[in-house]
Amino acid sequence: MFVIATGFLSGCDNYDERKSAYFAKGKQLFEVGDDARAQLELKNTLQIDGKHAESWYLLGRIEERASEYRKAFGNYSRALELDPSLIDARVRRAQLLVAGNQLDEAGKEIATVLGQQPENTSALVARAALLRRQGDAVGARNDAASVLADDPGNAGAAALMASLLTEDDKLDDARQVLERAIAADPDGEVLWL
Repeated sequence: MFVIATGFLSGCDNYDERKSAYFAKGKQLFEVGDDARAQLELKNTLQIDGKHAESWYLLGRIEERASEYRKAFGNYSRALELDPSLIDARVRRAQLLVAGNQLDEAGKEIATVLGQQPENTSALVARAALLRRQGDAVGARNDAASVLADDPGNAGAAALMASLLTEDDKLDDARQVLERAIAADPDGEVLWL
């Protein structure tokens, strides 16, 4: 009986070690942009533990980078079902909801994040985008300005602020916002598009 229990427990350790190794490798590959191999490692993680929320989140990020927004949304939703405390998954899902014009749902997600982390810059940028979609340019500008005050290289806030300034025919101000963002984060891909 002891031998069976010991074998079972060591098997559990082996599963946990394999799961951790697959996830660590998948995360590392994701961070360097090797999405195909990262996806494989993350799916291996999920073969061992289908309830590994962080793997679902990273799969969502991979799908989002591939412009597979429905799949990304589904993966973020699955991650949040398994672990509602995954703030990054909630923010990403909110951003997709704003883009999909699901403004009420997006507002709830953003409010949840900001209720827990009032200074979360990604959530503030998402709220700025939401407010803009709702026709509140002043609120959108305030949120974007708040983010840019702390993080002048924030591409999302800079792009949104520049767009708002352009709508007001303040082209020089818009250019300055973008130039400051590029100077603060020269590798910021979004601003170079």
